[in-house]
Amino acid sequence: IYTGEDTLSLHDALPISAVFIPLAIAADDHQRINAQKVFEAGGGWMILEKDFTPDSLSALLTDIIPNKLAAAAFNIRNLAKPDAAKDLAGLIIG
Repeated sequence: IYTGEDTLSLHDALPISAVFIPLAIAADDHQRINAQKVFEAGGGWMILEKDFTPDSLSALLTDIIPNKLAAAAFNIRNLAKPDAAKDLAGLIIG
């Protein structure tokens, strides 16, 4: 999954873990930064685009499916901000 802000917002709303592949040419490296936050929270995994191969994905999936998937799905819930739009509107409107 690429890691633009819209994708991560949807991902947070549907708390499921995922493997993120940040687009290397993304402006200001924002996709890697977004994916890093999810990874550090234990809510998903990241493979940099330059490191992404069928073998690297296979190795990661072989490890996470039996061992870490359920915990990551639980951890991603901590990043969700279901009221983000309302909170932002409140800040703007005052």
